Amino acid sequence: YMSSKKLKKAIVEFGKDFEKNLKLLVPFRTGALKRSIKTFADIKGETVKGGVEMKYYGQFVNEGTNKMSAQPFINDAWAETRFDSDVDKAIIESIDSMFDVTFKK
Repeated sequence: YMSSKKLKKAIVEFGKDFEKNLKLLVPFRTGALKRSIKTFADIKGETVKGGVEMKYYGQFVNEGTNKMSAQPFINDAWAETRFDSDVDKAIIESIDSMFDVTFKK
């Protein structure tokens, strides 16, 4: 199955792709929100930590408020990244390998 080194590499690559897609889809031209977007990923033992940091108002832009409509750039960037990422292939390969080891003797 997938080594933790290979899994970490796949997660970091996914994070880079997600960050790129977020920055492409930010609906504002000012650039402050776009520049604030940072993704991170880390693995310690069997614990995987990852996420996105950005200015606090990114969530309001994404979800909307009572004064403005939602502009779901986070959701769209996630969908774009999720369906185009090599991470899925790497994780599927790992799961297939574990399946083979467990059930195909």
